[in-house]
Amino acid sequence: SGVVAEIDAYNLGMMAMAIGAGRTSAEEIIDPAVGIQLTHKCGEQVRIGEPLAIIHHNNSIDEILEGIQKSFVITNSYTGKGALVIERITT
Repeated sequence: SGVVAEIDAYNLGMMAMAIGAGRTSAEEIIDPAVGIQLTHKCGEQVRIGEPLAIIHHNNSIDEILEGIQKSFVITNSYTGKGALVIERITT
């Protein structure tokens, strides 16, 4: 148990694409029934055994489970990453 410190959104996107939620070319078909639903966000407490995500799928997900697990970093505390907007540039 601990706090969700980091979530690798790019990696989760790649895992979702692997089960059909996205495509690498216009010819590929997107399956609107599949995807990855996060159950926690950064800074939230999580307990052992509690799901971090719900995977909606129509085929085997064995090849992506490890990648999804690696997308989450759980630590004892959360310090945050700072502001999302660092600087505004105007002309």
